[in-house]
Amino acid sequence: MKSPDKAQLKAAALDYIQKHRQAYLDLGRDFYRHPELAFRETYTAQRLLDEFSALGLAEVTRTAHTGVTARLPLGRPGRNFGVIAELDALYLPNHPDADTATGAAHVCGHHIQTTALAGVARALKESGVAQFLAGTVSFFGCPAEEGSVPKELYDTLCREEGFHSASGKQEMLARGCFAGVEGLLSTHALINDSKVTQPALLSAGCDGYNRWVFDIRGRTAHPTMDPSKGINALNGAVLALHALQCVRESLALDDYSIILTAMDEIVQAPGAIPDYVRLRVTTKSKTPAILEEIDGKVCRAVQGAAGSIGCQVDCEKIPGYQSFIADEALSRVYMDNCQAITGTAVPVRPHGYYSNDLGDVSKQVPTSQIVVGGFSGALHSERFRIEDEEMAYLLPSKMMTCTLIDLLYAE
Repeated sequence: MKSPDKAQLKAAALDYIQKHRQAYLDLGRDFYRHPELAFRETYTAQRLLDEFSALGLAEVTRTAHTGVTARLPLGRPGRNFGVIAELDALYLPNHPDADTATGAAHVCGHHIQTTALAGVARALKESGVAQFLAGTVSFFGCPAEEGSVPKELYDTLCREEGFHSASGKQEMLARGCFAGVEGLLSTHALINDSKVTQPALLSAGCDGYNRWVFDIRGRTAHPTMDPSKGINALNGAVLALHALQCVRESLALDDYSIILTAMDEIVQAPGAIPDYVRLRVTTKSKTPAILEEIDGKVCRAVQGAAGSIGCQVDCEKIPGYQSFIADEALSRVYMDNCQAITGTAVPVRPHGYYSNDLGDVSKQVPTSQIVVGGFSGALHSERFRIEDEEMAYLLPSKMMTCTLIDLLYAE
């Protein structure tokens, strides 16, 4: 019997998803109704574990506390491609669908990622398509992308589970979860409005970032009787902020570089010159090399400006996420399949100033992300709403499954 060709396999997979449309919608609604915060995604993780186990996937494993991995061996040996999703929600208690106990709400669309993670596995396995493909499909449910891990929880994870990072994907990288995977497909929610009407866009990339904490110390003195005997740490911080503004103006626009500042602590005894200020700075840019250059400028600016009036400056670097740039070859296949399904060309969304720990993964594994519409309002906002459930919950599974068929088809 002749094996079906790629077109026939895609048709079978799409037919399966459409016939089981209600099951996909129910799955998406279930994830949406159970938003959970970073490294507390217990319901989401268990639901994925149950889904993968029921499908008979191999190596169904819980990792990185609430992370989930699984593998689907195909009809014969071959390459290894995967699907990656984020599990956590945001703390936004004023959203109408927020969890009343925790304040968590799915206002970034991670619930559509988990739906697609399980949905692709269902489509490949239950439609019978998997037996005609070669290699392995790997599935990765990653916790804690939003960066909101309480210090007490993170300290416990470090002490009890040997954690290296407060980012789910960074921790999974450290544990070797992505070893042997040749490419990863991802999705995300896209807000449709008068300017963005397309059902899907390719995400070209986003910034990497680092955080800096500068402790600026001066010396107290009476502010009116003899201020010359003091060193005003607040003045040092204000000078540093002006110096950072000068650095901002030196940044090239096409490098997508930005410097964000916050002064979050000022110590001043009553009737005394302030002798301590904590200045927080976030640096962001398109590439690691540019980010390293900006970091150097920022450190010199703060230390030089505050030091010019005698302040002592101590600094701490807190590494963030690396920049993400979509893999071109993988993205072409992904875009072609999305266009075939939607009947609409997939424009490229330009590089953005936002950040995601998908960037860390993309430095080791070629990665592509297509964002899908069906949402209104604003991401990370109480205005975030789902407008088109079929687009949100079915389209990602359809386009990823068809892309995997192209990548793993056995001639």
